[in-house]
Amino acid sequence: MAATGWRYLAAYVLFWALPYSLIDLFIPESSGAYFVMSFVGSGLAFALLITLLRRFDLLESGARTGIISFFGLSILHSLAVFLGVLMFVLPGLYLLLRWLAAFARLLSSDEGIPAALGWSWRKTEGHVAALGLAFLAPGLLWLAGFGALFATDMVLVFFPNAPWETLYTASAVVGNVTIAVSLAWYTVLGVATYAVLRDPAGEDAGTFE
Repeated sequence: MAATGWRYLAAYVLFWALPYSLIDLFIPESSGAYFVMSFVGSGLAFALLITLLRRFDLLESGARTGIISFFGLSILHSLAVFLGVLMFVLPGLYLLLRWLAAFARLLSSDEGIPAALGWSWRKTEGHVAALGLAFLAPGLLWLAGFGALFATDMVLVFFPNAPWETLYTASAVVGNVTIAVSLAWYTVLGVATYAVLRDPAGEDAGTFE
């Protein structure tokens, strides 16, 4: 799926990472800019998701819900996962896996947000281990991206004479690109999970391997 839709993934990474990098480099103190980009990022995620669903014929009757419902699910999903992460991390990761197909389900049905979450929860039962293995790479990539964003301060602790501006620019660009790739990867994983679980023949968890 990623190999076939690489142009869409590359576009998502570019339009997500570029503005975030520019904000980090030139107006890092602007909370308003980051607030606006949170909505832009959700819009990009919506565009990538619906494009992949259409590209792989997973929207048989077209999109059944729009970007407002997608925003609503994004907020609810992010809040629940964040609270889960605060509770010793693992509950948040568990929710990420169980709700992996919820966004694709939301756009392909008119059942609403609670039903999409419930559908994903039911369908992923018994597949958590396989999904966890599939999620390992984008999850680690996401952590590496955030690590890169804060790498400059760590480097300067041990190498105080290092070129700060060069290091900061490199960390901002590399960090944001890495995070964007991990988010795109997560979206692809969600679409692939939905594609498998919507088919009764796809109940075998080995499909995710």
